[in-house]
Amino acid sequence: VATTSVTENGNYTIQLVNDEAVVDQREIEVTNIDIHSPNGSYEKNGDTFNYYLSDDLSKINPDSIRFYKNNQTSEDYKYNEENNTLTIVSKGSTIDKFYISDYAGNELEIIIQ
Repeated sequence: VATTSVTENGNYTIQLVNDEAVVDQREIEVTNIDIHSPNGSYEKNGDTFNYYLSDDLSKINPDSIRFYKNNQTSEDYKYNEENNTLTIVSKGSTIDKFYISDYAGNELEIIIQ
């Protein structure tokens, strides 16, 4: 019995070998390995930033949210899990950093200065 790890999306050939002879062979395509962080767009209205986030494969993990104002942990944001929107009020006098990951662990960093 031989095993291998697949770490990238792509096409792979799987062979069944008996007594050094290939007795069966199958082609498989792997398309669900997530290597990209969440992404999205934003709108600014005065001091309010609305981020519209998305992640196509493993989905956004709301438990991964970390938000900092001037390098101090803050809970001063709103996240709507139903439509993956993040609202931050940033007055421009702070450096705000927001981190959110998908369930695969790919992290998005947002910096507002």
